[in-house]
Amino acid sequence: MRTVYFTKILSSLSQLTVRQRKYLIDIAGNMHNQTSVPVELDQYNSRPSKCPHCEKNHFVRFGIVSNLQRYRCRNCFKTFNILTGTPLAHLRHKEQWHCFAQGLIAGHTVRKSAINCMV
Repeated sequence: MRTVYFTKILSSLSQLTVRQRKYLIDIAGNMHNQTSVPVELDQYNSRPSKCPHCEKNHFVRFGIVSNLQRYRCRNCFKTFNILTGTPLAHLRHKEQWHCFAQGLIAGHTVRKSAINCMV
């Protein structure tokens, strides 16, 4: 089904105007330049549903740290953000996460993925 749909899309590309083709190329070229993961997560989960420590839902905003909204639980008084309790919680260099993940998805080793992100 996907192959048939994709073939129809490809055959209709010849009917696009020059302006439409340029627009399509710009969009396709920028697909790899997505925003960083934390920013996307922060926009998607603008407010957590509960405290990851005590699981109560009585918390308030408590500043911004590393471009992530921080919250403070009024029950246990601990602070957290949307990454607390996830595998991404203590990782650094958030701006490199997307590049690093792409390297791993491509089958590169962890070391090679990291080196490619530094270039």
